[in-house]
Amino acid sequence: FLGVVLLAVPLAFGLGPFLVLATAVLAAWLYLSTSERLVATAAVLSLAALPWAAEGVARATAWTGTLAEEVYELEHGALDDAQVAALVERVGEAPPPAVAAALGRHFKRRGALDEALRWYGAAADERSGEVLVNVGNVRFLQGDLKGAKAAYLQASDRAGGDLRVQAAAHYNLSKVYLRGSDIEKSSAARDRAEQEDGDFLRRHGADDDFSANRYLVDVPVPFERVLALADQDGAGRGLHEAVRIRLAGPLPRGAWPWAPLALLALLGGLAA
Repeated sequence: FLGVVLLAVPLAFGLGPFLVLATAVLAAWLYLSTSERLVATAAVLSLAALPWAAEGVARATAWTGTLAEEVYELEHGALDDAQVAALVERVGEAPPPAVAAALGRHFKRRGALDEALRWYGAAADERSGEVLVNVGNVRFLQGDLKGAKAAYLQASDRAGGDLRVQAAAHYNLSKVYLRGSDIEKSSAARDRAEQEDGDFLRRHGADDDFSANRYLVDVPVPFERVLALADQDGAGRGLHEAVRIRLAGPLPRGAWPWAPLALLALLGGLAA
């Protein structure tokens, strides 16, 4: 009866799963076989790692209602003007670079070229090749062929091996040369673009469609950068803390994961 009372104390006082498991393992440790001790050790380690595992799952699965979902819909033209205005108000004047780049593409597609450049400027800290390609497209549409050419060349230099960015930069550069009647350079740039990522160009570009959103090829925000926005609101970190509190009970925050590791050290000493 006293043994049952002892084992039930952590559970009765709501001290959390870790102390319940710790009490049970300590009470039975000296009577366990080697294989049973290994199972008990694995259970304690799994409990210690659970908050980080929960955070990882939250980061990997969080989507609905996050900034990532809004940016994804913005990139695919699914947001109306009211929703875009709400997003602009939400992110303020210093949004994450991926959000600024998506807003730049949105306003460029709508023909608001000055507004597009303003948002691309907000994404300038990223210094990524795709932003520079898109800035070049806005310059081209404004009639600044010299500025467009400089942006495309910079984008190619900063592509970092990204063939999609290089293909878009050289494809659009060929249009600059064509506008200047330099057919030889235009053909060379176009051939190079086709070699780098012809499939991407065929999906997003068109030589016989002179509308601004088809004649020039924009580079969308990479999906991995959109996905990284899913945890902007700290959902993963919040879940980590919630799981830790549930497991640790009255143990202070700084005791995790040191308390489970200390328990394993004590068990190791007892086994010796």
